[in-house]
Amino acid sequence: MRSIRRSGRLITLFMVTLTMLAGSASALAKAPRQFTATQLYPSSQYSSTISKDIGSRAKAAAQSSSKLVSVIVKLKDAPLATYSGGVPGLAPTNPQVTGADKVDVQSSDSKKYLAYVDAKQDAFVSTAQAALPSATITHKFNIVLGGVSMLVPEDQVAALGSLPGVQAVYPDTLQHLDTDRTPAFIGATTVWTQLGGQESAGEHVIVGVLDTGVWPEHPSFSDPDPSGKPYSAPPAPAPGDTRACEFSGGANPGPAFSCNNKLIGADRFMATYDAVVGLVPGEFTSARDDNGHGTHTSST
Repeated sequence: MRSIRRSGRLITLFMVTLTMLAGSASALAKAPRQFTATQLYPSSQYSSTISKDIGSRAKAAAQSSSKLVSVIVKLKDAPLATYSGGVPGLAPTNPQVTGADKVDVQSSDSKKYLAYVDAKQDAFVSTAQAALPSATITHKFNIVLGGVSMLVPEDQVAALGSLPGVQAVYPDTLQHLDTDRTPAFIGATTVWTQLGGQESAGEHVIVGVLDTGVWPEHPSFSDPDPSGKPYSAPPAPAPGDTRACEFSGGANPGPAFSCNNKLIGADRFMATYDAVVGLVPGEFTSARDDNGHGTHTSST
């Protein structure tokens, strides 16, 4: 990675497992071949009496069926971004209905509807945990998706889908990194030229990146930048919100780092990954990047 000043301010959101649906890959169909079968005969035979440990096998099967899996539960109540009305006393918040340019999470109508959605989600959580005591809520989503992510025993996923208020249950699958050669691949070099050159393109834009973390000491995140130009302070977070800078905590956080006016935040949210996959020796317990992919993508 080149240590030059890149475009935009960055909030790096750290997540190795994305709570998204896995895309389906297309399969190539092959024409059937014609085969001729020839009967086979054994050259020798062996007879033995096998004693089956039914108890051990049943125990192993029970352990397998109770393995925790991660799922995303879509609830029937619309999220803030797509709520088009219908609940008495609550005005629409969908920009396509209100005519606004974007969702305003701080508006009075938005706050009222979010309070309604949060209450419905809390009620669902209580119902789910009563019905499935082993289930754990890992995240709640009320702006875009409208639902929760959960860890549940594999043999209880079907029961989860039958609970009141559930619209759908989706598997939360592990996503793998595909490339670390981004700029030309996504056309960034062309955009940089159109926006004043690589030194200035994207100024005053806050960008959020979902990836493997960030190596904060990389020159692309320095403030002032490698040419000596300092960054102005970013806008304050929305009222009631905070901006995390998680380069500490856990067994292996790595060196401490304080965010600056270029790298303005870093949030590690890996509860699902930690529980389902688990960290290998050397992986950081902070938002620090031990892979390099997140640092590459967020610096381009």
